[in-house]
This record gives sequence, structure tokens and C-alpha cells, in this order.
Amino acid sequence: VPLIGILYELKQQKAIIQRVAKEVFEEYGIEESGGGGYTGTDPCRRRIPAWKPDPGRSRESAFLGRKAAAGGSARAMTVLGILYMEEQKDEEAWEFFANAEAKGDTKAPRYLGILSMEHRHTSADPGKEAFQWFKKGADGGDITSKYYLGLCYEQGIGVEADLEAAIHWYTLSAQRKDHVGEPGRKALEALKDDAVRKVGTPVSIPPY
Repeated sequence: VPLIGILYELKQQKAIIQRVAKEVFEEYGIEESGGGGYTGTDPCRRRIPAWKPDPGRSRESAFLGRKAAAGGSARAMTVLGILYMEEQKDEEAWEFFANAEAKGDTKAPRYLGILSMEHRHTSADPGKEAFQWFKKGADGGDITSKYYLGLCYEQGIGVEADLEAAIHWYTLSAQRKDHVGEPGRKALEALKDDAVRKVGTPVSIPPY
């Protein structure tokens, strides 16, 4: 295949990924847009009560996403996983997230953790599995995974409860100075009194 052809294909695939991601971010409220109608237990996803899905647009996004995913794009796989997750098609979502994670997408572990935590994936120990995925996501730099890791430590999900560790991870997530860091800041605010009383540690909340 001539080099010019390869470059053209790469450019086309990038355009598809960008289009799919933009539509999904706008429609489903991933942190890049801050909107959406997600109804699960993820406090890091903002909600619009009057949100209505557009089936035609979703199908088109899924079609384009599958085309990009077939080309090997890990992020496109994660975007498709989000689409399936929103439609409660958890097995399909898990498969796309798992493939994306295997290819190195840094957001995919977060969603694998959410599916585990919400008992939407078969596991002998959902809490432990969720903790492990959030830890992997946090170690890879995903801000929201850091929040969830703090939640796991605070509530003893898949790990022994550890308030100091919870504060540590909440603080790291709260250092993101936009709405993505907001859940971490709220968690720290809620823990201020307990932190001093139980472990003698004053909580410093990063500014917005």
C-alpha cells in the first residue's frame, strides 16, 4: 500500500474517532462535556433530568465507532463500551472496555471498575475486582479512577477501610481544577470532621 494511502486511512480513522467521541461526550455526559443522562451510581457523571437519547444519532455513533474500533483504536473501543453501558448491554460493554484496556486506553479500567462495583459483571468478588481496576486506572493517571480508589478506601470496597488512604486519593483527584475534580473536593469536604477526629489529620481541599 502506498504511503499516501496509509496516511489517508489514518487521517480518516482519526476523524471518525473524533466525531464519535464528540457525539458520545455530548450525548452521554462524559467529563469532557459535563452533560448527559447517566442513571447509574457514578457521582462523577453530571446529569440533565430532561435528557432524551437520540436513537438515530446513537446508532450512527455506534456504527462509526465500530469502524474505528475495527481499525485498532483503543479509545474508540472505550467509546463503544460507554454506548453499550448506557444501554444496559453490560456484556458487550465489558468486552469493549477489556479490549481497550488491553490496548492501553487509560480510561477503560475506570469503566471496568464501575461495572464490577455495580454488580453488572459476574465476579466471585465484585468489590475486590472493582478496587483492582480503579487502582490500575489511578496508577495510569485517570483522575476519576483516583476518586473511586478513595471511595474504595473510605467504604472498604475490596480493601480494608483506610481513612488516610481515602484522603490521599481524594486529594489527588481533587487537584484537577474543573468539574472532573469536583467529586474529590466534595468527598474531602464531607470527611473534614471525621479526619481530624479519627486520624488526627486535617484535610486540605485543593481550590477549584
